[in-house]
Amino acid sequence: MNGVEYAPGAEIQIEPYAPTAVDLMFPFPVDQASLEKWLPHSAAVTWLTAYVVRITIPTSVTAPAFKVPEVRSFDGTASVGLFVVGLAYPPSFVVSTYTPAEILAGAPTPRDRAPRVSAPRRAPAAFSPDAAKVLLYEAPGFQRTTGPGSSTSQAAWP
Repeated sequence: MNGVEYAPGAEIQIEPYAPTAVDLMFPFPVDQASLEKWLPHSAAVTWLTAYVVRITIPTSVTAPAFKVPEVRSFDGTASVGLFVVGLAYPPSFVVSTYTPAEILAGAPTPRDRAPRVSAPRRAPAAFSPDAAKVLLYEAPGFQRTTGPGSSTSQAAWP
C-alpha cells in the first residue's frame, strides 16, 4: 500500500488526507473482469501488468476496506479464493464545542454540558501545541457524516 509491503492479515491505517494506492499481485495472469466487479466503485483501477493491479481509493470513501470472493486466471485454470483488504482510517475523537465569546472569556476545558461533536481524524483540523485545543474547519471537497447510520453530506463544521 502506497509503496509499503504489509504482512498478510494486517489491518492497515491509511493516510487520511491523500488517496490510498493498493497494489495487488497475483501468481497468474488475471481475468480482469473477475476481479474488477468486486472492487470499490469509486476506486480508480489501473492494470500495471497481467499479474498486478493498482487500486487507488479516494479520500472521500468512508469505508475503504473491501473483500473479493474469487479471482480467476485469464485461462481459467487457477483461482484465488476469498481475500480481504483491511484498510481503516484512524479512529474518531470527540471534542467540546465553544462559541468565540466563550473562548475569549476563558471557558474551562472540559466544560460540563458542552455541545460535543465527533470528528474523524481525517477531518481538516489544527491542534494547539499542547493538544488541549482543536480547530475544525471547512475544507473544499471534505465530506462528513452527521452521525452513525446517516447519509454523508457536505457541511461546515459547527
